Amino acid sequence: MNNLETGKFELLTTPLNIINGIDDLAPVQPPNYDNRITIDSVNWKTPARLFKSTPFETMPKVLQIILDTGEILDYNETTKAIVGIKTNKVRTEFIDELEICSFISYQKPEHKEKEHQEFKNEKEMFIHFLVSSKLLQHDYFDGITIANIKTIYNHITNKGYIIDYNDFLSGTLTDIDIKKDIILNSRAELKSLKQYIKTNMLPAPNFKRLKEYKNNDNVQFMSERAAGTPAKPFGKYYHKTDELKTGETIRFTNEYVDRQQLPPNLLRVEFTIKNKSHLASLKMPNKLMDVLNVVDNDQPLMNSILNKLQLRHLERPKKQNTTLLTTTNKKTNSTLEIVYKRYIIDSLEKGLTQIQIIDILKNDFINADFSKQKTYRNIEEIKEIFLELKDKNYIAKIIEKNENFNTILDQLNLPKY
Repeated sequence: MNNLETGKFELLTTPLNIINGIDDLAPVQPPNYDNRITIDSVNWKTPARLFKSTPFETMPKVLQIILDTGEILDYNETTKAIVGIKTNKVRTEFIDELEICSFISYQKPEHKEKEHQEFKNEKEMFIHFLVSSKLLQHDYFDGITIANIKTIYNHITNKGYIIDYNDFLSGTLTDIDIKKDIILNSRAELKSLKQYIKTNMLPAPNFKRLKEYKNNDNVQFMSERAAGTPAKPFGKYYHKTDELKTGETIRFTNEYVDRQQLPPNLLRVEFTIKNKSHLASLKMPNKLMDVLNVVDNDQPLMNSILNKLQLRHLERPKKQNTTLLTTTNKKTNSTLEIVYKRYIIDSLEKGLTQIQIIDILKNDFINADFSKQKTYRNIEEIKEIFLELKDKNYIAKIIEKNENFNTILDQLNLPKY
């Protein structure tokens, strides 16, 4: 048994394939692309006292987490590793190149305490795992579900973390990455989705909302995962087929992905549910088994959650207003309005967003020594032109390069024009 006072742990000696009954001869099933929303990765934790044994000879130093939210204070997303506080060290484990990072923390009582204070042994001790669906190997595309959670459990116990299965299922979760895979007919559909996102993105005066990539049409909300919050959730839309064929994942692909069955254009959408309070705001529990029950049995709720996460960054659908232009004092279809329309459409086709176009024109007005009042009046007229273009479906025609794009918006629960 573990001795939490001395930090000594009983080392595992029994062969784990016997303990867990792993069937190495189980047939490999074809990948599942059913458009369901499932879990891609989670941060799982439970009290260390529930473990019968661990691979630690001595307890490593600790990290801090916030009691109210369960968030880790010192997780480095860039290196995908746990960073020790000052000179403290932690233990990091990897299973066959598949990420399962384990570490120890003590509960942080409240937000106001200093981030780098030392914790005493009488504080509650927890063991965490950063668990990826890549641990499912050939079943990776299924995501983490009730049907395969035992596979995750077997991986963890195979590394010497022995815990009762029911205690494992009762562990609490934070940083839940939900994902949805959609088979595209062509790359042009991802490009159309990128244009849709850029055109409908909410203003972000104090932070950079969208991250773009030079060599592809992938887009990402927030600069990195750690920058995401419940109000500004981290999310990304990317070409999964390309990602699996290049970079860090190539070894995983060669080992576990059947290239013959991999769709040529697979879109993956991922969003992060950040912490305990974020889960509660989305009507989600925070215990592993309870979360899996929702994912498996309430896909309407999961689609609603994805919709809410996306609309933290995107405009909600607007009611059509055909009287906007007739209520102004300017002449409809004036020369200036026609010029503005042509400029706006050309700029949208080049990939600029509404916000970027307005900023460019505003700077032009200022450089032309327009008064504040005249600048404001012109910007308001330009905003009305954007609304008219949306009402008359001009922007939709620019974005919708192919007939299947509305189907993609339906699958993502995004509003159509």
